[in-house]
Amino acid sequence: MVKMSIADQIKNLEKHRLVLIRELLDIRRMVRGTYSETFCRCGKSNCWCATAPKGHPCHRITWTKNARPGTKTIPAEDIAWIKEMTANYRNLRELRTELRHLEQTFNSLLNDLEEEIISRTRKLKKHLGNPAS
Repeated sequence: MVKMSIADQIKNLEKHRLVLIRELLDIRRMVRGTYSETFCRCGKSNCWCATAPKGHPCHRITWTKNARPGTKTIPAEDIAWIKEMTANYRNLRELRTELRHLEQTFNSLLNDLEEEIISRTRKLKKHLGNPAS
């Protein structure tokens, strides 16, 4: 297996970074939160849900903003839409995480490149030697 140079690795990371940024910028609509279907009781003593193990299905979105939780009930006609919007939000968050990891790798490679260039440059002059640190 041929080892890629540090410069080639950096170029590949930059290409990947641009792809991720384009994907991120393509997201036009999203809603913060997670969609879920839960079950709840309506509170009426004569309703079937009073004795049922679960109760009525309830479609909700939950989120946290500024360390404060929130929840909203979603009407049946908006379920498909809210699933798509929360999926967009989840996708954006995943892209941001991937970009952060890419940035860490990028910085590590830049440090390696710096050391490699310094080492090659020192070899050009005998009086610079090869310092221990």
